[in-house]
Amino acid sequence: MFKFLIDECLSPTLASLGKSRGHSSFHVNWLDLNGYRDQSISVYSVSEDFVFVTNNGVDFKPIYRSLDVHPGLVVILPSVKRADQQAMFLAVLERISSERDLINKLIEIDLDGVISISEFPPFRDNI
Repeated sequence: MFKFLIDECLSPTLASLGKSRGHSSFHVNWLDLNGYRDQSISVYSVSEDFVFVTNNGVDFKPIYRSLDVHPGLVVILPSVKRADQQAMFLAVLERISSERDLINKLIEIDLDGVISISEFPPFRDNI
């Protein structure tokens, strides 16, 4: 099971959906983190081993790309209504159900339901 932290730009019902599937899931509002800067949310999320879920990939992907290790980042594209967010998050939960971990993974889902999982940041050659 995974630990998820849901960004304030997404519905708190996503955290409830995660919990209903056996995951430890929280919304930033539940932890009094709403209004915090993206960098601060990222530091908290990584330090507490949360896979962070957002639809704000524009801001969070550069932050996570700069990290050597992180628990995972889920980006729901684009900004959609609550029912669509729920359906997309459920699809992500189903897709990752066989994954052992999401360390340094970027999981993206688009409006068509296409899910991609990639190494993030990409492997860095130290030569």
